[in-house]
Amino acid sequence: MRHSRMPLLAMLVVLALVGCGPLKDTQGTAKTVDEAVALLQAIDQDGAWATVADGLDALGDVKGGYVAEFRAPTSPDEAVAQATITVRSAPGGTVFEIAGPDHTATYFVPAPAGSDAIPSVYQLADDGYVCASVDVLTYTLLSNGVEGLFEYHIVPFMLNQSLSAVEKQDNQGDARVIDRKVTRYAIVSKLPDALDILDRLDDPALRARVEAAQPLNLSGSLALDKDTGALLSFELQVAADAQTAPATITFSVTQWGGVANDLPAPLEEACP
Repeated sequence: MRHSRMPLLAMLVVLALVGCGPLKDTQGTAKTVDEAVALLQAIDQDGAWATVADGLDALGDVKGGYVAEFRAPTSPDEAVAQATITVRSAPGGTVFEIAGPDHTATYFVPAPAGSDAIPSVYQLADDGYVCASVDVLTYTLLSNGVEGLFEYHIVPFMLNQSLSAVEKQDNQGDARVIDRKVTRYAIVSKLPDALDILDRLDDPALRARVEAAQPLNLSGSLALDKDTGALLSFELQVAADAQTAPATITFSVTQWGGVANDLPAPLEEACP
């Protein structure tokens, strides 16, 4: 559950205004304060990354597992070459089938035995699953499940995630993904709004957010399951500037529940 920090943020805005401007400017300043508070509230309560993380948590709770496809650039510096990762999540663990321009592999991460257990990562070889020989980065993103994929592929692009938010789209109609009713949202950057406010008001809380961001061209959409809040689809286009080809990242659930629990049995000993 996300907790609002708005009372504190509002207080910071008010304190920043002490002693500012003549009395005749009070009305305009107050309006700008309201805009700053509303913007910070939108970022705080409807932040894009927080919404995605909550949706992935809900997806992980789906009984019977799910199957999804994740497509992303092969590295944060490469916008064209794409890797496709098929995720098959069942009660016994998660299988990742990775197909890229120069790399194809299947990994299996069994469900952890406890909250403090260190996940093992296995790789499919000719004679079955063996302990995966992967670098620290690959181990980290696979052992963290689908959220690890998002964190690795999206965070480098969403460096201005502190200034991106989701907005409920109009004209929802009977929106569905894999025949489940969803609510659709647009992913929008709040950086232009923040810069406009800072031209009129030096708000320390908002300025800190802006200084932590990068001026990326960012747009996208996502869909959350109406009943559970699970993330069912996601698309993000982001570029460093208007002249740069945008990188595209997509995630879509293709099967809800009914995933056969025929995952491989883990090795007798955990991988080191």
